[in-house]
This record gives sequence, C-alpha cells and structure tokens, in this order.
Amino acid sequence: MITAAMLKSLWPRASSATIVGVAGVAPEVFEIYEINTPLRVAHFMAQISHECGGGTIIRENMNYSAPRLMQIFGVGKHSAKITEGEARVIAAQPEKIAERVYGLGNPKKARELGNTQPGDGYRYRGNGMLQLTGRASHRRVGNEVGFDLENNPRQLEDPATS
Repeated sequence: MITAAMLKSLWPRASSATIVGVAGVAPEVFEIYEINTPLRVAHFMAQISHECGGGTIIRENMNYSAPRLMQIFGVGKHSAKITEGEARVIAAQPEKIAERVYGLGNPKKARELGNTQPGDGYRYRGNGMLQLTGRASHRRVGNEVGFDLENNPRQLEDPATS
C-alpha cells in the first residue's frame, strides 16, 4: 500500500536510504499490524510523518536553545518545569538537557519512562520513526518486534528496523 514513490512524495526532504528502508519493510509491517485499509494507512503514515518530521528525524538531537527549551519544557509546558535561568545554563548541551527532561533530573518523567540509570534520558531519547522514548518503551517494543532495543537503542536509527 505504500511505495517508495509515495513516500518520496509524502517525505520530499527524507534521504533515499530512509525512503528505501521504510518502503522495503512496509508491506510486511502493514500486514503484521493490520494496517490494511486506506484509513489505517493514512492514520499510521500521518503519525509517523509527524513524529519523524517527514522522514528527516531519526534521533531526537536535544540540542535546544534556551528560548526553545522554555517553549517545550518550561514551567507550565512540561513536567520538567525548566526555569529561564536553568535553560540558559543547559542550553546547547544535549546530554544534560535529555537527563534533565527525560532522565533522573526529572524523577516523575524518569519513572514514567522507566529510565532508572544515569544517562538513560539521553540514551533513550526520541528514537526512530515513532520517536520511541524511554528505557521501558524500548524494552517493550523491542520484545514485541524481536529486537533488543533496550541494550541497543541505536538499532532504531536504521529506517527498516525503525
């Protein structure tokens, strides 16, 4: 139901490798998960297109400026409740930002995501076509699809795996 030509039209800024990788596995994945009607295909493609920026984002880079941190993770926007002063200190430091937002620097979110170790926030940041986030999600989805995503989250950087 999805061809490389369709993906190229849907994701004009995606790399050829992403287009070929996703198109190559789409028939099998769509069959397994019963993405088998035009409506289901449309919903699924809309979701992954949103999450991966039209095939351009494979891994959340976390390289945010202070103003952008405030827009996304600031007080009243996210459970991290980053303040302006804190945003200025951690801006443009992806590992520190990820730890503060998804890791042990945000205990409530870390528990939700199953991030239990220092470094988990960055290691298990948004990943793959669906921007899977958190150790627990990597474990659960990995078990579902037969990949050890918990111990090797970088596998999701391969569009065909993702």
